[in-house]
This record gives sequence, structure tokens and C-alpha cells, in this order.
Amino acid sequence: WMRRGPRATTCAWCICELSTALKDGKELLVELAPDDRTDLRRTLETTPGELDSVLAEIDCSQAQISKVEDREHILPRVLAAGGFAGVNEQVKAALRDWLAETGRALLREAEARGDAALRLQGGLATLLWLQGKYAEAEPLFRRALAGKEAALGAEHPATLDTVGNLALLLAQQGKHAEAEVLYRRALAGKEA
Repeated sequence: WMRRGPRATTCAWCICELSTALKDGKELLVELAPDDRTDLRRTLETTPGELDSVLAEIDCSQAQISKVEDREHILPRVLAAGGFAGVNEQVKAALRDWLAETGRALLREAEARGDAALRLQGGLATLLWLQGKYAEAEPLFRRALAGKEAALGAEHPATLDTVGNLALLLAQQGKHAEAEVLYRRALAGKEA
């Protein structure tokens, strides 16, 4: 029986130990097998929002214990960490940070190999945007847009999707004038 991905956070003792370590300022490190890194890159390139959705599903209150008597050891530690809601936020935040850093590392590796990695740039930008890291997402969207314009052309659907995503991001940052120009460009391109 093998659990994979963030849904693997179902063992109460593991969650408790993770929460305690995070509370003590320790860093979460996750090691992925090569095939899993490939799968993560593919997901970042195609459906980055799915990653954030999976993290949102984590609910530590559903964790399993193998012995009923373990509850008396685990529950006080959970309560000290802010209850299940506090543990959920702690674990999710650590996994989001790990996911963003792993995405950055995948992009650095691709660029070091000379890979333009346009889809990875756009996917990582989307992930960072969904995480509320707007200032970090914006330059990635801009790089992905410039790369897609050069490689695919200004009117290609993938380019226009990036134009629209950048417009949404800029609007969320209050950069309405610049967002409007991009919204109009995306609309005109999609209509054409």
C-alpha cells in the first residue's frame, strides 16, 4: 500500500512530528525520485493549478492512528500547534514553499541545459500567482510571454493565454492601466 503526493500526510504521528519540527523553525525537505520530478515538471507545465488544489485538500484532522492510546500523546501537541486548523496551515504552508522552490529548481536546471522551458516558466508563474507571490510571478510571466512571442508569434493561442494571465496578475496588483492594455490585446487576439 503506497500513498503518494500530499495526500500521503495521513499518519497522525508523522503529521505531529512534522508540525513540531516546523514550529521549531526546521525546514521541510522532500526528496523526489527522478520519475516523480519528471511528473512534477509535467504537472507544472500543464496543470499547475492542480498542485495548489491538491494541497488545499490536506486535512490533518483525518490523520490515522494505529493505536488508540497514541491519541493522548498526539492531541496535546496538536493543540499546542494551534489545533487541527493550525497544523493544517503549518503543513500546507511548508509544502507550498517546498513546491515553489522545487519548481524554481526545475526551471534553473532546464535553463542550465539551454531549454527555453516556456511552459515551465508559465506554469511556475501560475503556481506562484496562486500562492499569492505576485511579485515573484510577474517577471516569470513576462519572460514566458517574451519567449512565446518569439517562438510562437504574438497571436498564437498559448501566447494570448499568457497575455491574459499576466493581465489578471497585474489587475490583482492594482496595475489597472497596464492590465487593461493586456486584456484588450488578449481579447482582440482571441476574437481574431
